[in-house]
Amino acid sequence: MNLYFLVEGDRTETKLYCRWIGHVLPHLSEVALVSDLTGDRFYVISGGGYPSYVNRIHDSLLDLKDHPAADHFFICIDSEELSYAEKLAEIAEELARAERDTRVRDGNPHFRSHVIVQHCCAETWFLGHRTMMTRNPTSPDLLRFQRFFDVRTADPEGMGCLPGYVTRASFHLAYLKTMLLEKNPRLHYTKRRPGEVLEAHYFDALRERCAAGDLASLRVLLDTWDTLTPPQTSP
Repeated sequence: MNLYFLVEGDRTETKLYCRWIGHVLPHLSEVALVSDLTGDRFYVISGGGYPSYVNRIHDSLLDLKDHPAADHFFICIDSEELSYAEKLAEIAEELARAERDTRVRDGNPHFRSHVIVQHCCAETWFLGHRTMMTRNPTSPDLLRFQRFFDVRTADPEGMGCLPGYVTRASFHLAYLKTMLLEKNPRLHYTKRRPGEVLEAHYFDALRERCAAGDLASLRVLLDTWDTLTPPQTSP
């Protein structure tokens, strides 16, 4: 099985998907070239942000047509200010057009595409780790964020934007940074160095949050990956 990931950014997502794939599909190894997708491997490429990644969909499909060993194509992008449904429809339309233009399925009838919408961004998912949110914050900023929206008890995907922040994504990022620092002063989150959120224990906590009914857009990714997990053999 070979997987190709087109992710939106060139900082957080390229690191995130490489590490998380290792937690779920440890039998897959990362490769640096599409041509090396020759069996139980995965490849991750950045689309260079919005709107560049939209154009990259077509180019990625041309890569995949030339290398039909790839079984699954994942497009992983933020919804930002759009609703989940709006962003999914936008990318699904572009993907369908690109698949028709490239005829990528002609030589690979089992090829499948998956659109993963990070609603509203990857940091929104990371806010779903309940125990990383201190029960009784002391940071004035975190207290203000919690009064606006308590991510410990409410689904982070439903959180809007606190006045004073330009976008939902910028607020969710600020909330995450403050939440992690309150938990442990050593947990410095940046997009270039995501740190703790890449670890298996953090991933497992987010999976638990999904199982509780929250983080629906992340659950789409996890459910898809679960279908790719090799069945366990009896000893």
